[in-house]
Amino acid sequence: MLGAAPKVELTAQEERRVCISDECGWIGPLSETVHPKHDASMILCPECHEVTELAQPAQTLAGDPIRKLIGIHTEYLDANPYCYFELAYTRRTDWMAWICSKPHADDPDRVVLACGQGSTPEEACARAIAAKLKGGL
Repeated sequence: MLGAAPKVELTAQEERRVCISDECGWIGPLSETVHPKHDASMILCPECHEVTELAQPAQTLAGDPIRKLIGIHTEYLDANPYCYFELAYTRRTDWMAWICSKPHADDPDRVVLACGQGSTPEEACARAIAAKLKGGL
């Protein structure tokens, strides 16, 4: 389970921003506090506590996070043809993205390689990538 990045409740119209630090997966509303020594494009990230630029989720992690996560899955498939990818929406969790070493949850050898949740598919994939980069799985 991802414990670092809190789930942020945003309306569909509310603009989202993402910390662009490679080690951080914070996603939040545009209204976050601007760092006093920088312009409006910089904030003190509430997750990693670094002064960071802000990017739209689709611009984060070298482009579209959905394509980026699928690319990571493709790399895993080269070594493991059973590697499982899932991007799904449920009423209980909103969007979730998973990459696992095996498709069956009851397999004792199954390893979660990346996972994330969010209010959009992009948020879920960006958080899964961030969790993978942090090694927090």
